[in-house]
Amino acid sequence: MLKQEQKLLREHYLKCAETVKNNSLLTLYAKEKLIHSLQVFGAGLFICKHEPHLNNFSEPLKEKALTAVLLHDIGRFAEITATHANPDNHPDHGILGSEILKNIPQYNDIRITLSIKHHGHMIEELYDDPEYKQIKNKELRHEVEKITFLIRDADKIANLYLFNRKAEEYHKLIFDEISSENINKGLSPHILEYFLNQKVIPTKEVCSLQDRIISIICWIFDLNYAPSFKFLQDTAPFGSFFTLLDKHNPDKKLQETIVQNTKNYINSRYHQLKG
Repeated sequence: MLKQEQKLLREHYLKCAETVKNNSLLTLYAKEKLIHSLQVFGAGLFICKHEPHLNNFSEPLKEKALTAVLLHDIGRFAEITATHANPDNHPDHGILGSEILKNIPQYNDIRITLSIKHHGHMIEELYDDPEYKQIKNKELRHEVEKITFLIRDADKIANLYLFNRKAEEYHKLIFDEISSENINKGLSPHILEYFLNQKVIPTKEVCSLQDRIISIICWIFDLNYAPSFKFLQDTAPFGSFFTLLDKHNPDKKLQETIVQNTKNYINSRYHQLKG
């Protein structure tokens, strides 16, 4: 399925890999992003198969949706190449990916380019984008939104599965960006407020290790489809995060609240969305 798109993705990866071949870290990162793209594609197929809102798409529209899922991180390779040229340069891979695909006629479709552009942003950035606001056709606007939700859901559940399956390896990676002086500062009050109010946490507001754990758990508040919550029920990906949080959280009552609220939200949203 989507052999041409898989070829395109691999071409961008190989070009990047050749450029950064003398940098072992960036080489590994580029390879991980290629594998990640295929894993997210698999998650997208799972959601599409079990989500009536998407399964009822026409076949051409479903192909566009899955194309957007598969190519959602194609901009990562340009980002990695830019960082290799200048370590202080970290362009937005969603915007890069959108621009790459706008220059390829068969992918220059707003349902693909706009959903990829905003797949890693706070969802408000999609709704505030002038390009989105200028869509006059309500059905087209609806399709852009549904495809954006699909990418975001697939991206998150694929990452959560991997974080849990290779906990030690990935926990080190996702906490590496926290400075040593901040890592043991404890849970910030405003981060707890985000969680209790069922809101996604902007990355820039994360300070400590506990903040980072809660920010990942808060991904559940950005999921949109019942199959995503069913996946979380079946795989229980937060177990290793709960264990790590417990080690650094002296407030056992709060720990219990966090665990229970997470499980309750997943279960209630699944049943609500399943209808």
